[in-house]
Amino acid sequence: SEDWELWFRVLANYGIKTDNRISARMFNHNDRSVMAEAQQIKLVQRKELALKYAFEDEAVKRNFGKWYKTIDAFGESYIALHLVLIGNNKLGIKHLKKFVRGYPMGIFTRRFLVIVKCIIFNLFKSRA
Repeated sequence: SEDWELWFRVLANYGIKTDNRISARMFNHNDRSVMAEAQQIKLVQRKELALKYAFEDEAVKRNFGKWYKTIDAFGESYIALHLVLIGNNKLGIKHLKKFVRGYPMGIFTRRFLVIVKCIIFNLFKSRA
């Protein structure tokens, strides 16, 4: 979550130039620290701390204050994703609902679809 805070402050204070070239790759594996910590309490704490510290920066407040609710909602989708990845559909769905309430257009995002896919996969896996 310190990455989130850092990038919010970098973007708010300096801006970022972007293009469509792929310049990084992330490998998802079970040894990632976020997967080891994929407990609701720790994930929620990480999201809350990242937002708290990032929004203590005046530039972040000025540039992203109007987006706070949406940013918080996407944090809920992050929590939901990691909970369903470890098979916790019940809590994952709870956080997915918070995401959709905070950002209704989120149902059209790739992450939403991945979360739903994982939920369905977990249901079939538990019945097998």
